[in-house]
Amino acid sequence: MSKVIAVGERDLIIGFKAVGVELVSVKSPSEVGAVLKKLSQDASVGLILITETVAEGCLDVISSFREESAAVILIVPSHLPTKHISMLEIKRNIEKAVGVDMLSKS
Repeated sequence: MSKVIAVGERDLIIGFKAVGVELVSVKSPSEVGAVLKKLSQDASVGLILITETVAEGCLDVISSFREESAAVILIVPSHLPTKHISMLEIKRNIEKAVGVDMLSKS
């Protein structure tokens, strides 16, 4: 069975532990590259949840990881002020899968 890993600030990812998700706490986006490199070498990792606040500072690292690894990275929104990258990604993925922008307000 594939493992699910949550990466981000400890106070934002601690709730995932209650449902069996492994936690990798980072304090800044600069730490994410090393974490993702280590996770990419673990074939049992299937899903990585990364907090939006951390992801904002390392989108290039995440993009590279997606090209090199079979694991899926999902950017998880938080209650903190962000640029809403997670919603933009969800919207883009829905458009890609369905062919229509289903989340626009028009």
